Amino acid sequence: MDNNSQHSETLSEDLKGTTMKVYWLLLKEGKALSLREIQRRGALSTASLAIYHLNKLKRIGLVKSLPEGGYFISKEVRVGFLRFFVGRKGLLIPRYAFYFAFFAAELTGYLLISGFDYQPTSLVLIMTLIAGCLFSLFETVAMWKSSPIVN
Repeated sequence: MDNNSQHSETLSEDLKGTTMKVYWLLLKEGKALSLREIQRRGALSTASLAIYHLNKLKRIGLVKSLPEGGYFISKEVRVGFLRFFVGRKGLLIPRYAFYFAFFAAELTGYLLISGFDYQPTSLVLIMTLIAGCLFSLFETVAMWKSSPIVN
């Protein structure tokens, strides 16, 4: 096993449960948040619980703290379910959303350019594009629902 995959496995082990929830919150926000904001928005029961998870993120080098008390992402990593999202600094989009956009554009373009005829090849193409749209839309919604904090 190479060093990079070992590091990725270690991060995957550390970024679970509430720690992932706190990391996701900071990643999605894209700016520094105070301890109280993290506690409130992350639905953490106490400030000490938030501090515990923030210190864990600081220890593994993913979060830094500001002198005035805010916390921000110092390093973005894509481990666990985060591999299925793209974007930076507050804008995280499930990868499947791009597949949906592709299939929807292809379907729309095909119907606008060629019109709808009842030829077997047209029906097969249209059904395939509709299936692609539905599958990718379903997966996009499933990814959003699997995120630790659904806004």
